[in-house]
Amino acid sequence: MALSYRTPLLLFVLVLLAGCGVAPEVPGPEAEARGQVRTAALAALNHWELDGRIAIQREQEGWFASLHWLQQGASYQFKVSGPAGQGGVRLSGDERGVTLTRSDGTVYHALLPEELLASHFGWQVPVTGLYYWIRGLPVPSSDESHQRDAEGRLVVLRQDGWKIQFDRYQALGGLELPGRVTLERPSLSVRVIADRWLEAVSEH
Repeated sequence: MALSYRTPLLLFVLVLLAGCGVAPEVPGPEAEARGQVRTAALAALNHWELDGRIAIQREQEGWFASLHWLQQGASYQFKVSGPAGQGGVRLSGDERGVTLTRSDGTVYHALLPEELLASHFGWQVPVTGLYYWIRGLPVPSSDESHQRDAEGRLVVLRQDGWKIQFDRYQALGGLELPGRVTLERPSLSVRVIADRWLEAVSEH
């Protein structure tokens, strides 16, 4: 099972990861006040489905895959597959731990999703942080600095050693959620593109 692809796929990934212009900072208390209201509303969203793509670039290597993310409260499930459905893994878990299931049916367990992705694929993807960042939220109780637009939406966030950029906001049930989230740190970029957001039905 291979989710690693080289050129010409790498060229596509490099284009996908090319930075877009970041909106200028809007100073003053109004954007922050709007941001606080937005943060409270987004924090209440903990059931969703996301269909999209994930691209990872580490130095001269690149990976690209489709992504389906189902979140139901504390429980989550990621399905990642290569182009045309080639290969695939399923990552499912909750606060008690996480399970990785490969396309051949082999199952692995760990406490944190980052452990499994790093050990099996070498992917340094901060899944725990993405639970917040994908909604346009900072991780609570962690030092951060940020920049908002005039509507109070996060544009740039610096947290946990990552620079996170947000754009292409789209509507879901009266909320605005990022359509693209780009994470960067030295020698590593991770981009998640949300092609479609859906509000999942609560499991309760």
